[in-house]
Amino acid sequence: MRADWPDGENSLTTLRADGGMANSDWTMQRLADLTRCLVDRPHVRETTSLGAAYLAGLHSGFFPEPDRFSAQWQLERRFTPQMDAGMRTGKLAGWASAVAKVLS
Repeated sequence: MRADWPDGENSLTTLRADGGMANSDWTMQRLADLTRCLVDRPHVRETTSLGAAYLAGLHSGFFPEPDRFSAQWQLERRFTPQMDAGMRTGKLAGWASAVAKVLS
């Protein structure tokens, strides 16, 4: 995933999380730690549903243009990476091992 980011492997990128799992501080912190990214959680957690409603409203002429609509997004909390590199490497190796066992 990092290889696809504009600044490559070493960039610090911000991920915006939504949905039910975004309610979990632990999950959001773990995501930040394992990806080495900032993780932003919005005030409105169901932004996927909101986006679908917005597209329907845009098509019908009820909602404003995308630039005005996206300005409504508000940060509720930002999670910053805190896990040290050694622990992160160990956690990711354990995950890779578990996936390999499931696939074999």
